[in-house]
Amino acid sequence: MVKVLSMEVWIPRIIDFWRHSHITVIRRSLELVHRWMIKRGEHQNNMEMILKLREYIHLCKATLSRPQLALLQDHDRTDFFYQSVWDTSSPCLLTIDRECLNLLIQITVASISDMLRHQSDSKNLSLASQLDVALQQSMMTFQDTLSSTRSILDFIFSICGSNDQVMVSLQIDILSIYLYLEQQNDNAASSSSPLSSSPALSRTLAPLLSRINPHTIFIYFLERTGMDYELVVDLLMSDETDMLLFLTRYLKYVERHTQEFVQAVDQVLGDADDDSEDEDEENSGIHSVMGLLYQVSAVLQSDIFPYNASVLARRISSVLERLKQAIVE
Repeated sequence: MVKVLSMEVWIPRIIDFWRHSHITVIRRSLELVHRWMIKRGEHQNNMEMILKLREYIHLCKATLSRPQLALLQDHDRTDFFYQSVWDTSSPCLLTIDRECLNLLIQITVASISDMLRHQSDSKNLSLASQLDVALQQSMMTFQDTLSSTRSILDFIFSICGSNDQVMVSLQIDILSIYLYLEQQNDNAASSSSPLSSSPALSRTLAPLLSRINPHTIFIYFLERTGMDYELVVDLLMSDETDMLLFLTRYLKYVERHTQEFVQAVDQVLGDADDDSEDEDEENSGIHSVMGLLYQVSAVLQSDIFPYNASVLARRISSVLERLKQAIVE
């Protein structure tokens, strides 16, 4: 009798193909793992998969030099055919391109979300303990990359920023992580931050999550797209992205964390404001973001918007009122 192996058994074996020498094999195996993670629902990661993911991330950081990583982030390089980052006179130690890194980032974020969801499950205490150790080791390899919010945001957007749906999906995943942490701490009355009273695994991820949170990545997204309200409207109208879903959920989160949003604006846009000697209040970062939200709201309530977005428009109005109060305070 032939034994049929489950996907949970196959996935770690598929990850082994990430070290293959042919770029198509690597891309397809990364895509398969990512699609499996999206489709499988609430089934948790297995330990072997997490360890293999950690090992591959460590391999990338240990193998790729800064100039090679910069080449992968160069948007003059096409994604349509593979261009090695290795000099022709040097052996190719790792076959990888920007699309591979793009998928790797998405898989990593999805894995973090899964690990947090299952860390307190009584059936998975041993797994949570092992994940804690694995993530401790992984975070150590990221110390240089986590040195600033801007550096890690720059990296993510240089790799994933050319695909609107990927960027929106990443923001949804990161928001989901914080919504879980918020729910986890609902009974902690003294908690001022979702990370303050989290279990061990959450604290392990704190250095990463403190820099990549729903506010910083959304504000950076707005900055990188030129604070263009028309682009936001286009994404809301598009059936190729989940921008409407994300923005509705995210603004509800902003209503509960308005002060953190204002602080994130200062954190992400502060450098740009400091560069302008004639910066006035109306052109400050928070007022630029508020102006964009106001313009989006105006379009949503106009006749030119193709469907009823009154719920989102009301949410934007509520957020704008809270932001006005936060600025005064």
